[in-house]
Amino acid sequence: MRGILGEKHNKCLLRPKTAKRLLLLRGAGESEFKMSTPYPNLFKTLRVDGLSLKNRITMAPLYLGYAGSGGKVSPLILSHYKLMAQSGAALIVVEGARIANNGSGSARTLGCDHNRYLKGLEKLAETIKEEKASAGFQINH
Repeated sequence: MRGILGEKHNKCLLRPKTAKRLLLLRGAGESEFKMSTPYPNLFKTLRVDGLSLKNRITMAPLYLGYAGSGGKVSPLILSHYKLMAQSGAALIVVEGARIANNGSGSARTLGCDHNRYLKGLEKLAETIKEEKASAGFQINH
C-alpha cells in the first residue's frame, strides 16, 4: 500500500479505480482490496429513496466555463463530463446552471431557464448515464 495511501492522513491519493488496478496488478485479490481500504463502505451501493448509486463517490460541481455561447451545452462540456463519468464516480454533479436570465455568472454559464436548452441538457444527462453514472445539477439564481 505504500505510495497509494497517504501516510499522514491515511487518505487515498489516487482515484479508486486506479488504486484498485494497481493493487490487482500487484496480485491483491478483490476481497483483499475491499478489506485494505480505510473506508470499507466507499464501494458499496447506496440507495436513497428511488436513487441507487453504484458507490459513494461523487464528483462535486466545478465551474469551468465550457458552455457554448448563450449557455448552450457544447461539445467540450459533453467531452468533459463523459471523462468525469468514466472516472468511476457514481454521481456527477454538473456545474452551476442559471435558472433565470439574470442568474448567470458569465456568458459561458449553462442555461436551463428556457426550453431551448432542453435538448442539450438531455444529451448531457445521457452522456453521463452512458458511463453508468447518475447526473445531478447545481443551479445558480
